[in-house]
Amino acid sequence: MKKDKRTFSIVVFIVMIGLAVILLVKNNFQTTHVAKQEQNTENNSSQAVTYADISITESNDYATVMGVYPRFENAGDAFNNTISTFVQGITRDHLGIAEENWNTRIDTDSTQTVPSDADKFPLEMSYEVIQANTDFVSVLVRYGGYQGGAHGYENTVSFNYDIKNKKMMTLADLFPNDATYLETISSFSESNLIAMFKAKEGTERLDDFFVEMIETGTMAKVDNYKVFTFTDDVITLYFGEYQVAPYVYGPQKVVFSR
Repeated sequence: MKKDKRTFSIVVFIVMIGLAVILLVKNNFQTTHVAKQEQNTENNSSQAVTYADISITESNDYATVMGVYPRFENAGDAFNNTISTFVQGITRDHLGIAEENWNTRIDTDSTQTVPSDADKFPLEMSYEVIQANTDFVSVLVRYGGYQGGAHGYENTVSFNYDIKNKKMMTLADLFPNDATYLETISSFSESNLIAMFKAKEGTERLDDFFVEMIETGTMAKVDNYKVFTFTDDVITLYFGEYQVAPYVYGPQKVVFSR
């Protein structure tokens, strides 16, 4: 009987030790697993580049400015300040030009008065994010309106930023080993636009004036290619009003595969 009791005690002791080992291992595994999850979440959060709308609503007695532009988290203040400074600049210019043009109207036409809210010259703004990740941000800002001329206008500006190196990017940065990249994209853009307008007009030959506009607007000059966006696969080149075609055709763009 004593032997049975001692055997039973030994078995219980062994079982308790086994349970303790299992609980210890389980606890260690869970602690390590949770810690890794928390660490990964923190790293992803610190590297993620997200963006949000920044609304703009400005006006004076002669004009209004309305729209949105982006602010990018984890992209740095310098990049965001570049965008906001541009927006403030075109806002200031629009309000000032509108006031000047309205005052000219009033001075030269006795029937003209300070405009009502419905007649103020508008400027509207929007944007399109092409990419935003831990490496690059590429965003296009569109803005347009009316300032008192024969017709309204529409413009685009691009902001391309290298997150890791904390620098604004130029088109040349996308062709680091190609000294003749301007000639390459110039030739591509010219032929692409001519083919596109021929198809649009349903003709085999564009008139000389049209061809000259395209040739001039796509010449291998940096100024002709200041507005661009990019991804891993393509570079999109944007041409403003009058740059490669008459006003009636509006802005144009060409997609260049990388």
